[in-house]
Amino acid sequence: MSLSKALSPLWWTQFCGAFNDNLYKNALIIIFTFQANSWGIKEGAWWVNVIAALFILPFVLFSLMAGRVADRLIKTRLIRFLKIIEVILMLLGSLAILQHSLWAILTVIFLLGVHSSFFGPVKYAILPELVGEKALALANGWVELGTFMAIILGTNLSALLIPQGRMGTLILILTVMLVALLGLWSSFKISPTLVKDNSVLIGLNPFAGLFTHFSIANQVKGLWAAIIGNSWFWFFGAIYLTQLPSYSKEVLHGSAYLVTLLWTLLALFVALGSLISGRLLTTRAAPFLITVALVGMGVLSLQLSYLEHWVSDYKIIDALMGVVLLGFFAGIYIVPMYVWIQQRTPLHHRAAILGLTNMFNALFMIVASLLILLGLSHGFTISNMFAIVGGLNGLFLILLLVFARNLLWQRKDRKSQ
Repeated sequence: MSLSKALSPLWWTQFCGAFNDNLYKNALIIIFTFQANSWGIKEGAWWVNVIAALFILPFVLFSLMAGRVADRLIKTRLIRFLKIIEVILMLLGSLAILQHSLWAILTVIFLLGVHSSFFGPVKYAILPELVGEKALALANGWVELGTFMAIILGTNLSALLIPQGRMGTLILILTVMLVALLGLWSSFKISPTLVKDNSVLIGLNPFAGLFTHFSIANQVKGLWAAIIGNSWFWFFGAIYLTQLPSYSKEVLHGSAYLVTLLWTLLALFVALGSLISGRLLTTRAAPFLITVALVGMGVLSLQLSYLEHWVSDYKIIDALMGVVLLGFFAGIYIVPMYVWIQQRTPLHHRAAILGLTNMFNALFMIVASLLILLGLSHGFTISNMFAIVGGLNGLFLILLLVFARNLLWQRKDRKSQ
């Protein structure tokens, strides 16, 4: 079976889910930012932070359980069940918006986070079963391309629809329902898989098996480096996604349209970099791609931080080019990390390790938010924070080269196959 036939149904399934998550979540952020008074809600900006926290919290709480569930069950069946749940959640979320029910919306946002935390591990764990090892790198590139394209389209469509009033809201509701149904339909086109492990026990404790997962990760040489390396991408990305609006306003003196353009370019070129990385990635190419990508990310962080001190009529153009290249190098970087985890993790524990990775991703994103809050509260500017992140990125590369050099780029152990 060709890569396109094997991957296409899963690609559309995950694209629809990512699109709906971003469309619905960002629509609420816009509503609470600009229309909170019409809903009878005070301090809309505070509720925006609550929405963001409620969506990310399930990744900390349930990612371990999600990985165990994906190892326990046949993955295609689990994906289809999750897409049915998504249709239900989009229906409830639509009703919550129509009723202007704050608590119903917050509940749906939390449940969407739970849904996404369960979908993440099974999405990446099923890839080797669908496409095989030879096409795994390219398949990951296509998946990352779909994810970030969904982010772009969902985010921008929400910004277009919500200002249109009731008609925009109705189009939003119709869109999320149709996309959820399309995702459900495409999930039934995914080729059946058979890998499952009946010995995996699923309980009510979301952190059950934490030390077992740690032990499994310790048994595979260098796997922790890939897990932490994967989480570094989300730490780095969280800072830029959350701080580009302030950077646009304070450094570039731009409008909300500039923020949208920066977000779009960042996500678009992460997607493009991911696809190119998937095409170039081999065992021998991995060290070069990872090193070049991290160097590029660090240099561009410093370049963006110094724009504050540049006197130039082309400052915005310089910033746009910096964001484009930053996204491109970040996309180059993330694909080898996912492929490495998928290839080296034992088959029956693959989803569990990916669940552990997702938990660390969420924790790193929370740490990124705390770092920004700490820096800003001590008088640092956004540009200062970008410079600090660039420096930390350089430190991370050095640590990777020193402690994981002989592990990251050797061929996988036969025991981990």
